[in-house]
Amino acid sequence: MSLPLSELPPDTDAKVITLDVGQEYRRRMVGLGLRPGAAIRVIRRSLLQGPLQVRVGHTDLILRRSDAARILVEPMVQIGCVRADATRSEAAPS
Repeated sequence: MSLPLSELPPDTDAKVITLDVGQEYRRRMVGLGLRPGAAIRVIRRSLLQGPLQVRVGHTDLILRRSDAARILVEPMVQIGCVRADATRSEAAPS
């Protein structure tokens, strides 16, 4: 189920599905790590349709709400402290 990034509440992790933005803006976002398949976390949402603070990797970005509305994401279901989509590799016993 994909939805606009602007609809996610704070402290929500998601995976970027598409960026429906202009080519120049897309280039800048991809350069900062915001690309399809990337994990993203909403840190903060300003009141009254203000900007969103999101984290992509170790980079925090401030996005206009209108731009965030054009970025489709798929929320990641969290179980306790482990994301449901996270893969874990088990180390072989020594």
